[in-house]
Amino acid sequence: MNDAYENSKEVKILVSQPRRLAAIALAQRVSAERSGQHTVGDEVGFSIRMNNQTSKNTRLTFMTTGILLKILEASALDGVTHIVIDEVLTLYYQKLLLGLVQFRYMSALAKAISC
Repeated sequence: MNDAYENSKEVKILVSQPRRLAAIALAQRVSAERSGQHTVGDEVGFSIRMNNQTSKNTRLTFMTTGILLKILEASALDGVTHIVIDEVLTLYYQKLLLGLVQFRYMSALAKAISC
């Protein structure tokens, strides 16, 4: 993120976490370390079921694996530059998640090549 800011590049990073508490705690910790305050929802945020602490300025979003799966299924990856998959607890979710990531990015690559 720092490199992107220094080079005036847009960055939008999605980080999956297996548990709701982990997504919230990491967002709070990273936000505090980056800004010196607990301003979750500005530059760093989180998205879990029934609780979304993000804004249009959010560049780093921690989320549960289920939320990431919904984003991938809906093809809502506009502006996403990085996806970090931390820990996936079940083999089913792991295969589904990795398959969707591969499919979405291969589709985007195919469109870019054909243009």
